[in-house]
Amino acid sequence: MTLISTLTYARTKRGVKFFAQLTTSTTDSLSTGEVKVKVLAPTPESAAKGGAGAEKKLNANSMSAVIGFYHKSHGVAIAAGDLDQVGLDNLLQEEINLKADILIFPHHGGRPGAGNDGIEFTKKLCGLVQPKLVIFSNGRGYYDHPFKEIVDAVISTVPNVHILCTQLSRNCSQIALTLLPNHLHSLPAKGKSNNSSCGGTVVVKINAKDTTYTPQANNHKDFITTQVSTPLCNSALQLII
Repeated sequence: MTLISTLTYARTKRGVKFFAQLTTSTTDSLSTGEVKVKVLAPTPESAAKGGAGAEKKLNANSMSAVIGFYHKSHGVAIAAGDLDQVGLDNLLQEEINLKADILIFPHHGGRPGAGNDGIEFTKKLCGLVQPKLVIFSNGRGYYDHPFKEIVDAVISTVPNVHILCTQLSRNCSQIALTLLPNHLHSLPAKGKSNNSSCGGTVVVKINAKDTTYTPQANNHKDFITTQVSTPLCNSALQLII
């Protein structure tokens, strides 16, 4: 069954709604109850014009959807997709408050496109969000994500931040784990099958301004300090209480 036929079946037989694109205009259709899901970027104008006539050429990353999750008006998380510098500049023009407890960092902790300054991009983004937790959704052995200069820029901007990678980067440990860590959530995680999880699947519990998550910061810190040889997030770990 193709993707299109599956979506058609889900829409006509199961009442599932799906959208051909995400822009700021679809926000009202995504929220439910006290949980607000806001599409922060791109705007419909940006989606309509694409790269045509743009002062700065737009590409797929520039048009990446940036999603904000809110509970009782409190910023819980920002999922930044593959946001790049052009997309961030466009987002800033909307004068949106990006502050949230959690930032799912773009590009898996890589650079925001060829020729872009990843350090300045990271500092600007983290300065706007001011997250308590930064998640790098990465795979062990894929492109060596996250990059050290990106992690360092996160820490220099928000020193008390908790940094969590879904899988254990080779930059942090060339040696694979021999046992599955005991701090992971019980939900499935891709890295569990070969003991490559670092933070694994992250489960977030929302309660207005009291955002909590699993694995907890202290449990993750204990794992990092005892089982990981050269953790990139080491200087941030020292500040976790």
